[in-house]
Amino acid sequence: MTFPNGIDLDEQPIAADERADVPELLFVASTFATWHGLDLLLEDLDRTDADFRLHLVGDVDSADRERAVLDPRVVLHGRLTPDAIRTLTARAWVGLSSFAIDRKGMEEACTLKVRQYLASGLPTYSGHRDRFPAEAPFYRQGPPDFDRVLEYAHQMRALSREEVRRASAPLISKASIITDAYDRLQSILSTGR
Repeated sequence: MTFPNGIDLDEQPIAADERADVPELLFVASTFATWHGLDLLLEDLDRTDADFRLHLVGDVDSADRERAVLDPRVVLHGRLTPDAIRTLTARAWVGLSSFAIDRKGMEEACTLKVRQYLASGLPTYSGHRDRFPAEAPFYRQGPPDFDRVLEYAHQMRALSREEVRRASAPLISKASIITDAYDRLQSILSTGR
């Protein structure tokens, strides 16, 4: 039995939908650590000439910063207030999560950031497995490859913020997770196993 991260949906508003014609990608971290794999994502910039904007929110180390400023598609924001992040989320087509958790000896994670993206109605692309079913449209696991990220972003363009939140809510809601855990524990205790 697992007890994954969850979020209070009442405290996370659905983002406005201000997506424009050019895909905007949002990658948020307080500080980009090696396990976020930002370096891997930035390495892929040279392999595509696609038009998009990558918004990096959080502290970026000097090596990644030097690489990022070379490409006008990358926007470095530093640390932002929750309101400023909500403004970017409204414009974003997809949220990005960690691409190198293997650097921590992990293969799967249940990050709070992914739950915040999904609660906002933002589909998420990540390099690691999460607890979501493989067929879930709101979460895609894949490599740090902009062509694949943008293909996913275009597929998700048709989904509303409300549809993303509604589809992911049973798997990210702390209330649902606690209720499910309680029910499973009751079942285990009642069968004596």
